[in-house]
Parts: sequence; structure tokens; C-alpha cells
Amino acid sequence: MNLKNLCTEEVADRGIDIELFHPGTGMSLGIVITMLGSDSLAYIEADRKIRGRQLEQSKRKRDFTVGMEPEQIEAGLVERMTACFVSWKQRQDDGRFKDTLSFDEGVELASTKEEFKKIISRRGFFWLRQQVQDGMDKVSNFLPSSATPSAPQPGTSSATAPQAKTE
Repeated sequence: MNLKNLCTEEVADRGIDIELFHPGTGMSLGIVITMLGSDSLAYIEADRKIRGRQLEQSKRKRDFTVGMEPEQIEAGLVERMTACFVSWKQRQDDGRFKDTLSFDEGVELASTKEEFKKIISRRGFFWLRQQVQDGMDKVSNFLPSSATPSAPQPGTSSATAPQAKTE
């Protein structure tokens, strides 16, 4: 296989569907969020913007710990994820999808970056944010379909894995 076949750029910039599951039961919620990858151009640009802003503040304050506060780190994560949000949809009873999410009785959330940011910023939805982040970060989600191996992957007994010392 050629190394080029393992390049994730194209799929990361196009995005993937990430299905959400109930945090307690593991059952599908019928919600699919389309996200760009954490190696997409949108993510990289958001990251550069955040780091540039932090560097500028650090220089101004002459304090290179700026941006290391937990609140700043979390805000940066939300900003990066929001930059990668494409859309969401929810399966209806008839199996078709609608482009809004049912939030509460009679309250539908539009498929916008602003609504997405509101949800992932709430501490009660950290489980949702974690599922989306895991999907964005999993490299195999962004491999071209031709790069999917048909043989099992080597385990820890691989020749490249460090060998355990035995005595």
C-alpha cells in the first residue's frame, strides 16, 4: 500500500457523520452530527487563531502562562470544535431525518454553529462533546475507503512494539 493512500486531508476537510449514543445505555439517539476532522484545514486555522491570540496577550502582559487557565483551554476546545461543525440531523419516527434537534417539548434547535456551540459549552452535555471529539480525533474515520485494511492489524506483538523484559 502506498503511504499516500493513508492521507486523511480530503475526508477531514469534507467531514464525516458522527452518530450519538445515549451516555447511559449506549443506544443510538438517532442524532447524527457532521463534523470536519481535527486535522482539517478549518481546525488548524482555528487553532492558529487561538494560539496567535494567546501569544499576543502573552507578549503584551509579558506572561507566557496566558491561555493556560482551565477556562481558556476549554474555551479553545469549544472554539476549535465549533469551527469544524457542519450540521446535525435527527431521525424521525418514519425513518427520515430532519435538520433540527428536539431539545425540549416544542423546542427545536436549528443546525447552526451557534446552537452547536451552546450545547457543547454546557457542562451537562460534556458526554456529547466527548463523543463528537472522539469521532473527530479517530484517524481511521478519515482514511479514504481504499485504505481500509482487509487483514487484521498487528497487535502489541508487532515487531515495532517494544518487547517486554522477561526473566
